[in-house]
Amino acid sequence: MSKRATERTPLLKPPSGKLGSGTDLSASAIRRPPRPDRGNASDVEGRPSVRRQPRRKLASESDASRSAALGGAKLSQRGGATTGSESESERPRRPYHYHQVPGTHRFRHDSGAEASDTEVATFNRFNYISKVMGGSSGRLTRRNSDTGSEAEGETVTWEPPHFTIPDHLIPAEFFIPYRPFAHAPRPGEESKNSSVVTIFAIWNTMMGTSILSMPWLVEQSGFISSIATFILMAIVCTFTAFRVLTMQKRLRIPPPTHDFQNIMRDVLSKYWEYFGIIFSVLVLVGAMLVYWVLMTNFLYKSVDYFYDLAIGNFSKYDINTTVINGAYCPEDVVVPAVDETVDLTAASDSFYDKLWNTQTAPLFLIVLLYPLLNIKSPTFFTKFTGMGTISVLYMLIFVTTKSAQFGIHVSFSDSTAYDYVQLFRPNFPVAMGTLSLAMFIHNCVCRIMESNEHQEKNVRDLFIAYFLVFITYLYIGLLFFMAWPFAKTCIQDNFLDNFLGTDPMSLVARMFLFFQMCTVFPLLGFMIRAQLMTFIFGTTYPGPGRVLLLNTFVVLACVLVAVFYPHIGQLLRFSGAFCGMAWIFTFPCVTYMVGAYRRGQLRWPGALLHSALIVLGVVNLVLQFVVKTD
Repeated sequence: MSKRATERTPLLKPPSGKLGSGTDLSASAIRRPPRPDRGNASDVEGRPSVRRQPRRKLASESDASRSAALGGAKLSQRGGATTGSESESERPRRPYHYHQVPGTHRFRHDSGAEASDTEVATFNRFNYISKVMGGSSGRLTRRNSDTGSEAEGETVTWEPPHFTIPDHLIPAEFFIPYRPFAHAPRPGEESKNSSVVTIFAIWNTMMGTSILSMPWLVEQSGFISSIATFILMAIVCTFTAFRVLTMQKRLRIPPPTHDFQNIMRDVLSKYWEYFGIIFSVLVLVGAMLVYWVLMTNFLYKSVDYFYDLAIGNFSKYDINTTVINGAYCPEDVVVPAVDETVDLTAASDSFYDKLWNTQTAPLFLIVLLYPLLNIKSPTFFTKFTGMGTISVLYMLIFVTTKSAQFGIHVSFSDSTAYDYVQLFRPNFPVAMGTLSLAMFIHNCVCRIMESNEHQEKNVRDLFIAYFLVFITYLYIGLLFFMAWPFAKTCIQDNFLDNFLGTDPMSLVARMFLFFQMCTVFPLLGFMIRAQLMTFIFGTTYPGPGRVLLLNTFVVLACVLVAVFYPHIGQLLRFSGAFCGMAWIFTFPCVTYMVGAYRRGQLRWPGALLHSALIVLGVVNLVLQFVVKTD
């Protein structure tokens, strides 16, 4: 066997077993690899033949059949040059063995058949992970059977390989809506989705909690300037996501690259990959903070309503302000004067009020969510990803129904009218920051698109998905804003707060969103753990102690924010502007310009455009500290 073949093809760990004569064939003692016989003629491939000691048959058929499979694909294998008398089943087996066609990125089996794209991607992925993990082939050390010293002897010590596919490559099932009646792939078959499912997977992934802030963004930005901001951010996010999706093909980077961080490492350096992981984790942490604030809000108001329903006391909902179809303006609520002759001690010292309030509700979520975060593999919760689509559809029905009940209340000319609408406002950067998070999918778009059945339609499906996201956000924001029957400044950053707890539709929306967020929250925690722990320790689960410590810090941050700063509008715009500056504006543009420059494809219009986008991302972040919300 040639040295070159040995280096490029990792060996497979031999199975434990016994030869027919009782000779040990365990992992710690295997037959010494044969040495080339310089005196013999070359074999058919031009490599020197090898002299092999005759092998005895294995004791069982299970020990004789050895094959390596990765990702469910059965791949042809080869052990090296052999004499003509040795059968194929007796050759030492290896995980992969391909011949690369010179001058191309194509590979062929030993039989001469060309390898499929899936097999080539798996083979390249195996080589990459083997290199990262320090080589998966293990190490063969010759030891004398009598003295144990490293020397020529009859046995070879096998040090086990450390080959593994890292779990920080988030499975596509985390983003694809669960379909209980969908066709399940056979073993070894990759799951593929139609273009419709892929489009709605992207749409569902981006349709997060920011949908509740869309009317507030329109109010903060002004009518015309908000529409312009929505269009601008949709174009920018679509373009940079397109760059991420097509970067590998455009720069001719060999597969596989399931994450854009891998492309940044190949084109730039490993430090850019580290930055990508860090900012991706920060995006997820920001989402978890917003989730905890909203879940606290929904849980508190739902429990409060059912408690009042149980005791038959709805006096707290009799507010001194106008209520239209369950909606009211919180700023118009008049707090009645306190009657000093009435003893309020009993009411103020109520056990329920002490136990259940806006300060204690975040603590009760710990009991529910903290154990779920520590589950080693939260794959079970992926079955509820389809609830995100149902939640968005319900919110569309909710906004449409309420708007039809309210009617249109808009005045562009009379500044003294209660429904006066400003066309332009200087607070439009608030919408830019929030939309940076609302339209963010760049760190997982490659993972989602790889399961598309029609890879040639990836770009088309991406554009359609972003158009649906843009239409959904704009529809909810503009329609609710124009139909709001009170002063536009009354619109809250969570528009469900503009409805009483007794309103049936808002009550159902809170309960539905609460359950949906409870199923998504453990997935967000797993994604943080997978990326961060793999980055630091090389595994997604380095032990219960470290996982508990990480989740404790995350939950503690969520509780503190929910208690002392429960403003989702501010959280969305700052986290969106900060992480969007990196993932939407900087990483795709820098990677593309550097890769195109090295290939001699960078032109000054493209360099100017991508540089302007980087500057826009920085300006977007700075403006968040300049503008003040109402």
